[in-house]
Amino acid sequence: MDPAELAGHATALKERGVLTSPFGVGDDFDERLLQAMADAGGGHSYYIEQAVQIPDYLTSELGETLEVVARGAALQFVLPEGVKAEPLSKFLFRQSNGSLSINLGSLVSEQEVSVVVRFQFPEGQAGESLSAGVCLTDDDGLLNSGPIEMTWRFAGDKDNEAQPRNTGAEGTILQA
Repeated sequence: MDPAELAGHATALKERGVLTSPFGVGDDFDERLLQAMADAGGGHSYYIEQAVQIPDYLTSELGETLEVVARGAALQFVLPEGVKAEPLSKFLFRQSNGSLSINLGSLVSEQEVSVVVRFQFPEGQAGESLSAGVCLTDDDGLLNSGPIEMTWRFAGDKDNEAQPRNTGAEGTILQA
């Protein structure tokens, strides 16, 4: 089995609204393959030590499916000229001229999602600023928000070092 091909099939199914949650039963399966399929397919990877666990995992998976509040959720970024962005999180994404779309998949009630994005900026002068728009969308228009503006200001070394650090964000970045 070609892992990339299987992940590709899971991605194609996800794009049609079908999530893939593979089950590894016993000790003879490729854990990395199952996790890659789950990541690409928007589902979960399960390790099943004994057959008696199967009904519980199926119930959990089907129950979560019934709690979906938004299908095909995505973060859409509109970037200014010269700015590049890429997600560091495991989500599938697409880039095109001046835009980045990060596919979050289906979201369930009270689910929290952390998305880490690396931005690369062109050189600028202290005091100048750049703005980008970001909005949350979904297939049914339930989450669709107007764009929220994010603004970055170019600063010299002294001002940059003086700004407070967001230690909570550092932990999220390390987990990405």
